Amino acid sequence: MLSWLGENWVALASLIALIIGGISALLRWRESNKLKRSEFIEKFVFKFREDKEMQETIYHLDYGKSWYGENFHSSNSEMQSRIDRLFIYINYICYLKDTKIIKNEFSMVEYVIVRICKQLNTRAYLWNVYHFSQKNGVDCSFKYMIKFLLKNILTESERISFQNKQSEFPKYLNF
Repeated sequence: MLSWLGENWVALASLIALIIGGISALLRWRESNKLKRSEFIEKFVFKFREDKEMQETIYHLDYGKSWYGENFHSSNSEMQSRIDRLFIYINYICYLKDTKIIKNEFSMVEYVIVRICKQLNTRAYLWNVYHFSQKNGVDCSFKYMIKFLLKNILTESERISFQNKQSEFPKYLNF
């Protein structure tokens, strides 16, 4: 055994250096990933919490009067555009959570998303878009937001009602 070590000390030293280098590179890579991840999370939380238009839209949804009605889809209003932009952003965050790209970080925006999803106007809008998309054989633009709503917000009977075309919500789209 000693003669083997004596003869192959260079190979053994190289192997040890390779292992140490590999561990060091792995640790640096993980640290770099954490930094990139924190920068990414800061950007999406900042936009969600600090973007003036998004804040105004969230406030309107949370505390405003009824916004979803039969003229909503035909009006091409600024409010429709703002709500769609907000919902696309929420859908993206729900996608990140669903695919486990974010985990604990979701808690930074979860309260606001839950409040928005609990609103009857939001649920009626998502119900209409969900069934319109199904009729047309395409994924809904807010697929992951709806998935979050069905899994985390609605009761079992509300889930069944939501997935049924004969729901409590008025039908504003052609499906």
